Amino acid sequence: MRYEYKYIVPTFRLSQLRSMIIPFVEYDSFAKHNGGEYTVKSIYYDTPKMEMYHSKIDHLANRLKVRVRGYNDFSEDALVFLEIKRKYEGPIVKNRAKVHFSDLLNYIDQKDYAVFSNVKYRENIKRFIFQVYSNNLQTLVNVIYEREAFHSKIKDLQNDCRITLDKNIRSVFLPQVENLFDDSNSTFVNPDFFVLEVKFNQYCPIWMKAILMEMELVKEPASKYVMCIENHHIPNAQKRFFNFHP
Repeated sequence: MRYEYKYIVPTFRLSQLRSMIIPFVEYDSFAKHNGGEYTVKSIYYDTPKMEMYHSKIDHLANRLKVRVRGYNDFSEDALVFLEIKRKYEGPIVKNRAKVHFSDLLNYIDQKDYAVFSNVKYRENIKRFIFQVYSNNLQTLVNVIYEREAFHSKIKDLQNDCRITLDKNIRSVFLPQVENLFDDSNSTFVNPDFFVLEVKFNQYCPIWMKAILMEMELVKEPASKYVMCIENHHIPNAQKRFFNFHP
């Protein structure tokens, strides 16, 4: 179980926030090997009635997200992640399976589960496929952004605090899975803000609470999926996203 606190922050305060957290954190290994940040690309599924979108904007206590996630640019041996993310009241539970992108495309083409040979993730692969077919899920939007990711220097294996700064949020409407890594036709949401996420198992560290208080940041709903959906002209989406002014 994990908790996620989200904050919408003006872009002009990015350097200030980074300088305030740096004494307490270090880049995670993936960010460190990619110059401090990496690109996240996530194709989200939803039902024909967009029930997952509406469960979020209606603030339902129990919610579900289903997505395929990749990182940076396409390569022949690219790995992607099949993810189911559930929220129960406050905490979040995630089922994740790592597969080769080529195997996923073969499965979509052949509908043959045998292409997945990785026993380690077999149950989570089955969970993902069950969600897609039992709920008649369809790919709706590819949510893309650059992420700076940090871990707390103060090690607590029971808490595992992680800080992420998600910038340049953009999306592609009605993507195909085979185009997961293609963001050439993406539409930006709003360059004037980025999303800060504080993730932990048990408690928000006291040093992070002090920074949030100093910057006068208030926890609020900040779903990048909802932001991107409402940035496109989708008849089934209610325009509830804020008009952000830095």
